[in-house]
Amino acid sequence: FDPTAPSLHVGNLVPVMGLRRLALAGHPVVALVGGGTAMIGDPSGKSAERPLLTAEMVAENAAAIGAQLRRLLG
Repeated sequence: FDPTAPSLHVGNLVPVMGLRRLALAGHPVVALVGGGTAMIGDPSGKSAERPLLTAEMVAENAAAIGAQLRRLLG
């Protein structure tokens, strides 16, 4: 999960649902919140790069997303 924002979004729904189903079936699940892509721009065909985040902002976003994932997958 990409911590470019402080919260999960609708694009995360399918992966979270898949992890939840695996957890309910008794499998161990691991959700990775990475910070690499949040630290660089995203020129993927867009007219402008996404704003660059500081390491502190990425850490805060990752912590918030981690808490959401723990609640959903717990």
